[in-house]
Amino acid sequence: MNLMMFEDKFFAYMKNNVPSPRTVEFYKQAYRPLLFYGMGLGDVYLSQITPAVIEGWVQQRRKMVSATRVNASLRTLRRALRMAAEWNLIRKAPKIKLLPGERQREFVIKEELLTKMLAHEDCTSFLRNALPFLIDTGLRISEACALQWEHVGLEPKTGATLGWVYVEKGKSKYAKRHVPLTARARSILEKIKEKSKSKYVFPAKNNNNEQLSRHWASEQFRVLRDAMKLPDDCVVHSTRTHFALGLGRAGLVPLKSKGSQGTAAL
Repeated sequence: MNLMMFEDKFFAYMKNNVPSPRTVEFYKQAYRPLLFYGMGLGDVYLSQITPAVIEGWVQQRRKMVSATRVNASLRTLRRALRMAAEWNLIRKAPKIKLLPGERQREFVIKEELLTKMLAHEDCTSFLRNALPFLIDTGLRISEACALQWEHVGLEPKTGATLGWVYVEKGKSKYAKRHVPLTARARSILEKIKEKSKSKYVFPAKNNNNEQLSRHWASEQFRVLRDAMKLPDDCVVHSTRTHFALGLGRAGLVPLKSKGSQGTAAL
């Protein structure tokens, strides 16, 4: 069986065993370059994918894209070949080394910068609500877009005197959690709720019955970032970096999530 023929089998397994459709889609996007770009491996039999063959693909692919994108494909190939070995399609999965120099996104949106962003003429009403909310709650943009009012509590809860939001579904099965609200996050939710006619906290722009697309939200952020000439490392996910730093300064507040996996935390 070659790598192209293995694709359907591998992704049938991924679809049934990986909880996040986004993660499966990430693997699909990273798998395709293995088949067709550089020294395409699509016609190579699984048993013949050796470190030397992989290195040949890497050298060609690296001329086209960044180390980060090459490594995404290598991680996907590594997982695929490990599954092939587990299913006895090959004797042993080869060792796959990732490229050095992969750029890590560590940009932090500090309060001073946040103030400038919210005051900028290209900052939309959505971003004026979403950015401080994401910074104060640590929610991923996909989690915020999926947030429904039934999972918002503005009444006190142990460890969350200003209210809370419940993340019902996230990137992994461990993403379920209650998150205490700050005064700012609570104020944002109260302001949105006054005018809301949707079950979603952040509904689609032209349809209150649908949740907002994370891609649309990210595009709104990119427009603002580019207008302010901020670096490419400044992404929506940078709000979680700010939140994580805050955890280190303030400590964790464990909250029991009834019916969820384990203990959720701030």
